[in-house]
Amino acid sequence: MEQKHIVDIHIPSYLVDKNQKLRPSCFLSLAQEMAMEAADVLHFGFDDLAQHNLAWVVSRTHLEFIDNPQWRDELQFATWHKGIDGLFFLRDYLLTDNDGNIKVKGTSSWLVIDTQSRRLFRTDRLAELFDVSPQCTDNAVEEPAPKIVIPKGLQSESMGTRTVKYSDVDFIGHANNTAYVLWSMDLLPDELVYEGRLKTLDINFNLETRAGEEIELWLSEEKTPDEQIYYIEGKVDGRSHFTARLGF
Repeated sequence: MEQKHIVDIHIPSYLVDKNQKLRPSCFLSLAQEMAMEAADVLHFGFDDLAQHNLAWVVSRTHLEFIDNPQWRDELQFATWHKGIDGLFFLRDYLLTDNDGNIKVKGTSSWLVIDTQSRRLFRTDRLAELFDVSPQCTDNAVEEPAPKIVIPKGLQSESMGTRTVKYSDVDFIGHANNTAYVLWSMDLLPDELVYEGRLKTLDINFNLETRAGEEIELWLSEEKTPDEQIYYIEGKVDGRSHFTARLGF
């Protein structure tokens, strides 16, 4: 097996919901920290990029909740850099119990931005500064996180607006990826988020959203034989800033 970054973790009470299950947004918090730790080990982490006025930003994420962890679970969290796919740097995640049973698996696509211009910094240019060759080519999820396309014909309902506040903004200066998931979950029916089982979560971060901006949230629903699917899109001044797809 090729190299992976693996850490033993304990699920604390402040990461779970009223059913003592790990919140999806909190999985993303754990994944973000793991990704940063793992990038540090490979010498292209936050501090390494900051020397060149660069920073990592996650662009797309796909998660599959097989058996959502609960409070007090003792688990292993593995992540690894899979290499480059066009504009994206690919990173997979695998959360397992001590017997190797998969709890959550996922994949993510990352970009690098220039923190001064806020513009994309190309993969080939980063490869000139750092060794970004694949750490491991195993697949937690075989296909990269997809671009979300809301099916034509679905009726979208405006769910009002939200002003980006202190609690939403991270140290890069924009709304953190976990905030978008919290906003999305808050729009769904209480009986669904409390009693239903989230099976898949896809999210695309199309444009960064900064403190003080007002984002309008739109909700669409689709039913298939296997899933009840909700699409949430957030727009600022008519431009799409994020799109999420949640399958129950």
